Amino acid sequence: MPKLVRFFLLSVLGAGLLGLILAGAYYQQDLTVYYRLQAWDQKTVDRFTRDFLQAAYSGDPATERFLDPQWVQPIKKGDRVTGLSHSGAMGPSKTPVRKIIPTEAVKSIGIRVKYKVGEYEAAVEYPDGKWAVFGIGRSQKGLQITKVPDQLTNSRPQPQPWD
Repeated sequence: MPKLVRFFLLSVLGAGLLGLILAGAYYQQDLTVYYRLQAWDQKTVDRFTRDFLQAAYSGDPATERFLDPQWVQPIKKGDRVTGLSHSGAMGPSKTPVRKIIPTEAVKSIGIRVKYKVGEYEAAVEYPDGKWAVFGIGRSQKGLQITKVPDQLTNSRPQPQPWD
């Protein structure tokens, strides 16, 4: 093989390798979040969200296992979960479960990865057209609810630049 051809091929290979390294460095945080959340498996997140909604709506004590205790704690009446304590927009907030999960029925659930925050967002649409958005993180314990809404909204929340 002539030296010029070999030089050209090595140059192209070197430039391609450098491009891969630079792309990996630029997207490092996004790739890390993608792998940590196992974002290729969003069906599991959908099933987790549906199971949580069903358990919370029925007041099942097992609701507690769905919650990340660092961010969301159950409020109990006897051994039934009746509300969720969390950090709201105005500070600590206690939200009744029936205020954010008005029915067992769910029309749709939209799952997306919030790369800057490093968690999933599950936008739940109820049959009456109301929406609730839940934050879902992944830890060593598996998937856990990290954010709950203070109230339902009339439309699906749009992605924000800080997401």
